[in-house]
Amino acid sequence: MQVSSLQTAALLQQATADNGDEASQLQAKQEVAKQLEGVFISMLLKQLRESLDEGMFGSEKSDTLGAMFDMHLGDHIAKNSNLGIRQVVLSQLSSPQQQGTRS
Repeated sequence: MQVSSLQTAALLQQATADNGDEASQLQAKQEVAKQLEGVFISMLLKQLRESLDEGMFGSEKSDTLGAMFDMHLGDHIAKNSNLGIRQVVLSQLSSPQQQGTRS
């Protein structure tokens, strides 16, 4: 799932809003955390791929194809595994200290 930064910003705003609907806030927080984990994994895969001497796909198009592959694989890993990043982000978004810093 490819998500734009505007969609992520809207989800984060919904997750931290004081609208009283805790179920939708929790769902938005979980989605933001999942997206952040996917982006982190994609960036990690990109750096690993760039450390190779030659491209994974063996042509000049390897940068574009590799980037698309990194993003897809990062989203897939974030959706289907538990690296722990999502839980850390959720705990930060849900912490009482974070609630008190909003104006």
